[in-house]
Amino acid sequence: MTHLGWPLGGLVFGAVAGRGGEREVCFVEQTGSIASIISGLTFGALAVPVIGESWTPQLVVYAVVSLTAVRMLPVALALAGAVPLYQPHVPPA
Repeated sequence: MTHLGWPLGGLVFGAVAGRGGEREVCFVEQTGSIASIISGLTFGALAVPVIGESWTPQLVVYAVVSLTAVRMLPVALALAGAVPLYQPHVPPA
């Protein structure tokens, strides 16, 4: 039953502490950004030298396509039928 401690503790804390304000949201965003940067740098520092000698043009093309189109396609499909929440006011010409 100890494996339920972390999620239950987080739920209880969230219920007791209440909704986070602007400072908390900023902290979470910055912490997430730092974690993303650290994980990317760690991967780059460890994995790239290991596979650096065996790079091929096909591997580079696959990596570029995976980091661009493959990531954008699901987002585009999810937003295809979405209605924007904000319509900017454009004065008539």
